[in-house]
Amino acid sequence: MADQQGALGEYLCARRGVLTPEQVGLPADPQRRVAGLRRDEVAALAGISREYYVRLEQGRDNRPSMQVISALARALQLDEFAVRYLVRLATPQAPRPQAAGPLPDAITGRLLEQWPDSPALVLDPNRDIVASNSLARALVPESFQVGMNLMLNTFLPGARTRHPDWSGLVSDHVAALRFYSDPTDPRRQEIVAQLLREQPEFARCWARHDARPFSDRTFRVPIEGVGEVELNIQLFSLPVHFGYELMVVFPTPGSPAASALAYLAARGTGLGVTPTRFSEPDAPTR
Repeated sequence: MADQQGALGEYLCARRGVLTPEQVGLPADPQRRVAGLRRDEVAALAGISREYYVRLEQGRDNRPSMQVISALARALQLDEFAVRYLVRLATPQAPRPQAAGPLPDAITGRLLEQWPDSPALVLDPNRDIVASNSLARALVPESFQVGMNLMLNTFLPGARTRHPDWSGLVSDHVAALRFYSDPTDPRRQEIVAQLLREQPEFARCWARHDARPFSDRTFRVPIEGVGEVELNIQLFSLPVHFGYELMVVFPTPGSPAASALAYLAARGTGLGVTPTRFSEPDAPTR
């Protein structure tokens, strides 16, 4: 992993590597030997000299002007979040966004418990779960416990079957980890080092240097006495605490998943509720 000085060069190299000439309006060349764009092509698209661009990639100049940053963002077709990440890399002297002190765990835990019908948890910038309510822990006990890490849990044996687009899930978690976390944080370094050693899919995604918040999605989960249902995941950033996210799980109204979640919530309170068994995930609404 690169230090802060080399991080900008690594990012530029990775992003030009995922673009094709056709994507930026250059003619296709069957004899081309380079995957992605060449350095001279990025420089030309950005309107800067090849020599200057090479210095940026080699880490010999890691403080480009905002005009150059904007030109590189256009050349590499970066979206809003990728541009924000590029600016952070290119202005290491600027203060990095930081949370306004640690989250008050006791208050956060009590707040989440006020939502007895909605599984909810809070993630820190490293994807560690710092708070979760009873319903979340009952819904996915092997993944939603306080102290667990959602990035690591994505590679647990049951994760592939729960998520219809497992590769997309991995990509989203990797991009969020890179976007929110501090590269100098020992916990972030520990997570990344472990996954680079053990998980080829993580290594593939990490090499792309994608950086963005997590995307909302669906997942499947078996509920004992009910069967497998499909639920939705939505994440909300906590504005005062950079990198922290509130994750809420919810069903489609009137769906079998809604009945299943109500049953699970009632079971946790000790109320007598007879479950309705479903053998298949929710069928799409016509």
